[in-house]
Amino acid sequence: MAFLTRLILIFGCLLFTLALTPAWSYTPGAKAPDFELTTLAGETVTLDQYRGRKAVLLLFWTTWCPYCKDELLDIDEFLDGYEKEALAVLGINSGWRDSVSRTKRFQEQYGLGIPLAFDHGHEVSRRYNVRGVPTILAVDRQGVVAFSGHRLSKRLAVVLHTLTSSQPDS
Repeated sequence: MAFLTRLILIFGCLLFTLALTPAWSYTPGAKAPDFELTTLAGETVTLDQYRGRKAVLLLFWTTWCPYCKDELLDIDEFLDGYEKEALAVLGINSGWRDSVSRTKRFQEQYGLGIPLAFDHGHEVSRRYNVRGVPTILAVDRQGVVAFSGHRLSKRLAVVLHTLTSSQPDS
């Protein structure tokens, strides 16, 4: 019985700590680190390629996460009002207990139109200190994080509207 009590206390402390600690380290105002990934379509993408031109929405996810599935399926409808010239979107499979083949099957099965990339070795996920999925980051044209969270929300919609309605830097 003492073992079970200790286990419950340890688990409770862990949950309490996680509740107080955000699951992302890149809070608004932090500079987003550059990365280079290859999309499932074979295109190389970096964060820096959008600097000064577009805001970027990054979605860290996995195929086995039911919340990720819901977020990815809602993303097309959510992004309907945003101009592709003003906003780039990239779904990054964090690679935790996942594979490129499952990611491709997932994209085909659900007809996802957003570009998807696979984070081999979890390098980009580590760089962004992603601790849970889904993790969503909105990065402005200057490469600064403007939003971080775990779900599509009204707050994200407001941030994206602000980021995409302003004129690019000259």
